[in-house]
Amino acid sequence: GASMGKDGDSRGLVSKEYLDRFAELFERFEYAKDPNSREARESESDFNSLLDQVYSTEVEPRCPSISPSAFKAFIRRHCQAIIANRDQKITCPPPSA
Repeated sequence: GASMGKDGDSRGLVSKEYLDRFAELFERFEYAKDPNSREARESESDFNSLLDQVYSTEVEPRCPSISPSAFKAFIRRHCQAIIANRDQKITCPPPSA
Protein backbone atom coordinates (compact mmCIF):
# COMPACT_ATOMS: atom_id res chain seq x y z
CA GLY A 1 0.00 0.00 0.00
CA ALA A 2 1.04 3.53 -0.71
CA SER A 3 -0.86 4.97 2.23
CA MET A 4 2.09 5.44 4.60
CA GLY A 5 2.82 9.02 3.63
CA LYS A 6 0.77 12.09 4.20
CA ASP A 7 1.07 15.73 3.14
CA GLY A 8 2.74 14.71 -0.11
CA ASP A 9 6.02 13.50 1.37
CA SER A 10 7.79 10.80 -0.61
CA ARG A 11 7.24 8.05 1.96
CA GLY A 12 3.78 7.38 0.62
CA LEU A 13 5.18 6.99 -2.88
CA VAL A 14 7.62 4.25 -1.95
CA SER A 15 6.62 0.84 -0.62
CA LYS A 16 7.95 -0.50 2.65
CA GLU A 17 9.68 -3.28 0.69
CA TYR A 18 11.68 -0.70 -1.25
CA LEU A 19 12.45 1.30 1.89
CA ASP A 20 13.73 -1.84 3.63
CA ARG A 21 15.85 -2.71 0.61
CA PHE A 22 17.30 0.81 0.49
CA ALA A 23 18.19 0.61 4.19
CA GLU A 24 19.83 -2.79 3.74
CA LEU A 25 21.99 -1.60 0.82
CA PHE A 26 22.72 1.75 2.45
CA GLU A 27 24.00 0.09 5.60
CA ARG A 28 26.31 -2.15 3.58
CA PHE A 29 28.22 0.73 2.04
CA GLU A 30 27.65 3.65 4.42
CA TYR A 31 28.59 1.63 7.51
CA ALA A 32 31.02 -0.79 5.86
CA LYS A 33 34.19 -1.62 7.79
CA ASP A 34 36.00 -1.30 4.48
CA PRO A 35 34.24 1.26 2.25
CA ASN A 36 36.48 0.25 -0.66
CA SER A 37 35.58 -3.42 -0.49
CA ARG A 38 33.84 -4.92 -3.49
CA GLU A 39 30.71 -5.58 -1.46
CA ALA A 40 30.50 -1.96 -0.29
CA ARG A 41 31.03 -0.61 -3.81
CA GLU A 42 28.50 -3.03 -5.32
CA SER A 43 25.96 -2.19 -2.62
CA GLU A 44 26.36 1.52 -3.32
CA SER A 45 25.98 0.88 -7.03
CA ASP A 46 22.85 -1.25 -6.42
CA PHE A 47 21.49 1.45 -4.09
CA ASN A 48 21.93 4.14 -6.76
CA SER A 49 20.44 1.95 -9.50
CA LEU A 50 17.43 1.12 -7.35
CA LEU A 51 17.09 4.80 -6.44
CA ASP A 52 16.97 5.77 -10.12
CA GLN A 53 14.53 2.98 -10.91
CA VAL A 54 12.15 3.77 -8.05
CA TYR A 55 12.34 7.48 -8.77
CA SER A 56 11.46 7.05 -12.44
CA THR A 57 8.74 4.41 -11.92
CA GLU A 58 7.15 5.39 -8.59
CA VAL A 59 7.97 8.98 -7.70
CA GLU A 60 8.29 11.07 -10.84
CA PRO A 61 5.02 9.93 -12.51
CA ARG A 62 3.00 10.63 -9.37
CA CYS A 63 4.87 13.57 -7.92
CA PRO A 64 7.03 15.33 -10.53
CA SER A 65 7.66 18.22 -8.14
CA ILE A 66 10.08 16.01 -6.16
CA SER A 67 13.52 16.28 -7.77
CA PRO A 68 15.85 13.26 -8.03
CA SER A 69 18.29 14.90 -5.61
CA ALA A 70 15.52 15.63 -3.08
CA PHE A 71 14.34 12.03 -3.36
CA LYS A 72 17.88 10.73 -2.83
CA ALA A 73 18.37 12.99 0.20
CA PHE A 74 15.05 11.81 1.63
CA ILE A 75 15.94 8.13 1.14
CA ARG A 76 19.39 8.61 2.71
CA ARG A 77 17.87 10.33 5.77
CA HIS A 78 15.24 7.62 5.99
CA CYS A 79 17.93 4.90 5.91
CA GLN A 80 20.01 6.66 8.56
CA ALA A 81 16.92 6.94 10.77
CA ILE A 82 16.03 3.27 10.34
CA ILE A 83 19.56 2.19 11.21
CA ALA A 84 19.84 4.61 14.15
CA ASN A 85 16.48 3.51 15.56
CA ARG A 86 17.38 -0.12 15.16
CA ASP A 87 20.66 0.37 16.98
CA GLN A 88 18.98 2.02 19.95
CA LYS A 89 16.80 -0.84 21.01
CA ILE A 90 17.34 -4.51 21.49
CA THR A 91 15.20 -6.39 19.04
CA CYS A 92 14.93 -9.95 17.93
CA PRO A 93 16.77 -10.15 14.61
CA PRO A 94 14.55 -10.93 11.63
CA PRO A 95 14.97 -14.40 10.13
CA SER A 96 17.59 -14.18 7.41
CA ALA A 97 16.16 -14.66 3.95
